[in-house]
Amino acid sequence: MIPCLTIGPKIIVANEMEKMREDLKEITDQHEKFKFVEGTNTNEPKVTHIRETSSTLEAQIIGRSDEKGEILASLIDRMTEDITVLPIYGIGGIGKTTLAKMVYNSSHFKEYAQVWVYVSQKFDWKAIGNSIISQLAEKEERKHTKMQMIHNSLEKILDNKKILIVLDDLWEGDESRLEILMDMLRVGKGGNVVVLVTKHDEGIAKKISTIQPYKLAPLTDEMCWSIIRQKSAFESRGNKEQLEHIRKDIALKCAGVALAAKSLGHMLKSMKFREWESVRDSDIWNVSSLKDASSAHVLASLKLSYSVMPSYLKLCFAYCAIFPKGHKIVKDDLIHQWVSLGFSNWQFSEKYISQHLGLSFLEHSKSPSFSFKKYLKIMIPCLTIGPKIIVANEMEKMREDLKEITDQHEKFKFVEGTNTNEPKVTHIRETSSTLEAQIIGRSDEKGEILASLIDRMTEDITVLPIYGIGGIGKTTLAKMVYNSSHFKEYAQVWVYVSQKFDWKAIGNSIISQLAEKEERKHTEMQMIHNSLEKILDNKKILIVLDDLWEGDESRLEILMDMLRVGKGGNVVVLVTKRDEGIAKKISTIQPYKLAPLTDEMCWSIIRQKSAFESRGNKEQLEHIGKDIALKCAGVALAAKSLGHMLKSMKFREWESVRDSDIWNVSSLKDASSAHVLASLKLSYSVMPSYLKLCFAYCAIFPKGHKIVKDDLIHQWVSLGFSNWQFSEKYISQRLGLSFLEHSKSPSTIKLYDEDITLLTMHDLVHDLARSVMDDEILVSGKGDSIEGSCYHYALLDDCSKPLGMESSKIRALRFVHCDKIKIHDVLFSSNKSLRVLDLSECSMHKLPDSIGVLKQLRYLNAPRVQDATIPNSITWLSKLMYLSLRGSPAILALPKSIGEIEHLVYLDLSDCSRIEKLPESSGRLKELVHLIFQIALALEVYRHSWAASQNWNI
Repeated sequence: MIPCLTIGPKIIVANEMEKMREDLKEITDQHEKFKFVEGTNTNEPKVTHIRETSSTLEAQIIGRSDEKGEILASLIDRMTEDITVLPIYGIGGIGKTTLAKMVYNSSHFKEYAQVWVYVSQKFDWKAIGNSIISQLAEKEERKHTKMQMIHNSLEKILDNKKILIVLDDLWEGDESRLEILMDMLRVGKGGNVVVLVTKHDEGIAKKISTIQPYKLAPLTDEMCWSIIRQKSAFESRGNKEQLEHIRKDIALKCAGVALAAKSLGHMLKSMKFREWESVRDSDIWNVSSLKDASSAHVLASLKLSYSVMPSYLKLCFAYCAIFPKGHKIVKDDLIHQWVSLGFSNWQFSEKYISQHLGLSFLEHSKSPSFSFKKYLKIMIPCLTIGPKIIVANEMEKMREDLKEITDQHEKFKFVEGTNTNEPKVTHIRETSSTLEAQIIGRSDEKGEILASLIDRMTEDITVLPIYGIGGIGKTTLAKMVYNSSHFKEYAQVWVYVSQKFDWKAIGNSIISQLAEKEERKHTEMQMIHNSLEKILDNKKILIVLDDLWEGDESRLEILMDMLRVGKGGNVVVLVTKRDEGIAKKISTIQPYKLAPLTDEMCWSIIRQKSAFESRGNKEQLEHIGKDIALKCAGVALAAKSLGHMLKSMKFREWESVRDSDIWNVSSLKDASSAHVLASLKLSYSVMPSYLKLCFAYCAIFPKGHKIVKDDLIHQWVSLGFSNWQFSEKYISQRLGLSFLEHSKSPSTIKLYDEDITLLTMHDLVHDLARSVMDDEILVSGKGDSIEGSCYHYALLDDCSKPLGMESSKIRALRFVHCDKIKIHDVLFSSNKSLRVLDLSECSMHKLPDSIGVLKQLRYLNAPRVQDATIPNSITWLSKLMYLSLRGSPAILALPKSIGEIEHLVYLDLSDCSRIEKLPESSGRLKELVHLIFQIALALEVYRHSWAASQNWNI
């Protein structure tokens, strides 16, 4: 229905759109970018909030009293429990937030400390944790960036307290990310934490709740009419009797959704009798684009409100399509832009804002700035602003332009002295001491470890390693001991060590978690020693070193000596490790070998992960499920993977899993590891083909490698395995299957001002990927002969000699351990099928001229180039989408014809400090959406990438 809406026959927007874009760039750039004040942080705008407090109730609320009573009754029954999580779910606009506000403001919670967090579509559990801490802490605390620090602060704040927390508008659907959030809220003991969550999705609501989630039903038609009466000033009308019979029909159109009633009421306020009839009889109600009937009616009511707007309001409203969904709009900036575009003037702009607010087309943000209603973003891209003029196509271009403007706006607000080389790394699952909600098994093992430790609580230091095969549950057992009441009087530290062993990083982590005031990181061993000596002396401290891989005895001895500096106290060190030999060498008491879970425990995990209790054919499946549990060989990782896989399978498929020949694995000496690998193979075998491709490709990374999620997506897209739209979904699916894990330690990768998510693969999962790709991937040191082969992927450790014709079919190539090997000048001369080339671990004295022959190349990672120039042949790579030259301060300039790489989307020039300007041709990089560069380059990037393309004289 939307494409037929018009603003007016005399308004022709198409001819003005080009001028609009030019004006918009010019005004926005000047207004946003050039407000520099030396020493001032210009990133934080001064925002006027008409209603900052998100829990504030409207003056008059119609309905929802009964629902409030029902929710309060459910919560009051559980006020003795440590934590109660109650989601309120239902379609958008139905009133979930309003109901949460009513409960929040109830007198039943007057003795509770209260927290309101607006979550939104951008889910960030660290931001949520910091928000809770800032609202509850007695004194201001700095924002924490580490999961363990957030955990520690929340534990102090939530213990023995009565607290009501509202998480409003939670969109996240990834179960693993939600589980982290829920675990974070469970850390408090001895109090009563009540968590109200508003959410659209019923399935996720059920998974995070501790009691029956509350489904919010639509309002009655009479309540919708009451809202319309209120918003339309019905009681002041002289023709109430005439309108009365129409009003019920209009109220029916709202389908019980408050947002629809509010929008219609405001629209009807200025309408006459015939117009009320037109609204009732409009064809616009026949919406079929949305599956949900209520949502369709909401959208229809908004379309109607739009269709009767004056033309000046339509222009102002449609312009808001340039903001991303959920964007917080600074009101004064929006008015500046309207005035600059000629849509309004200073005198009337405030009035226009008020009219949009009245129509519910804008609303006052629940968190700083303005927020845009979700339904409106559905309709904006298709609106027409004049006969025969389709704005959708032009708006898309405008959105692209604005995205580039916004990118520049974000990047140019620098403060002198800021280090732009250090990335903010987002870890969705840093390992911490937080326990999962439901742990199956390991109670006996916990008791045995505690008994061993309690006997030695008079000793200065006790080191107890827990060892066993990967995936068996060593970290989980360490968490159980860490959270035991036996250590409630101990200061506690949790350090994830990982394969990259760095005793200085371990020492600094212990200091940061134990020091009473923040200390800077120490780089010298003596400084670390001195700080630890002060902190550990005469203290009771529990330290967990999780996932220790290091096997060098001398390096381990340095670590152990560092932990022995404290005297007169009791330091208990738990270490999780796979290797028995090393475990025995670092222990001060008998190391603990973790045995497999029982078959019954594995079956319990499968039941949990497969949502077994909700199935209608449980009786048929139970004996099959128990047979499958036997295949797990007592390994938790195998049970989790199988459970997730079985969740969507039918009876015959469960039988197929049980009877599969894949369990006959003889390639591994360890039977348990063999069964884990077999279970993972089964999960792989039922993957859709597109997921199999994406998973198998990860074999190109070395075991234990930290994979930057966005780089992986770029590579998938470059190889044609995925597209931008679905890649995030593919990542989530593989995380659910335990085929990828969120990395537990920071990467050393340097990216400019970039939030990065790191992924890794369990060793056994990596083994599976390599086995799947056995005939497709060439790996140095594996003894493979390239002659006569048809490898499509390669992981090599020698870049000093050219690759022969035998490697001409290789599509993705990565080098490792070549940081001291010079790249051969004609290394790639025969590799004309290459799409992905990663030289990040090579010594890049000079990028070879032969790079230009790789006509199919889409992805090139070539950091730390030591030559002053980049070969012009790189501009022959017309299909290149990703180019990283980061960390190359020797480069003086990019090739003049860089604009020939017309499909370039991502360009990383961070730490290329000697590049003084971009070539004029860079203005032709129309698809470039991600540009990373030095501070000194910022203004030049603006001048040359924008001014050159627009022929501006600046």
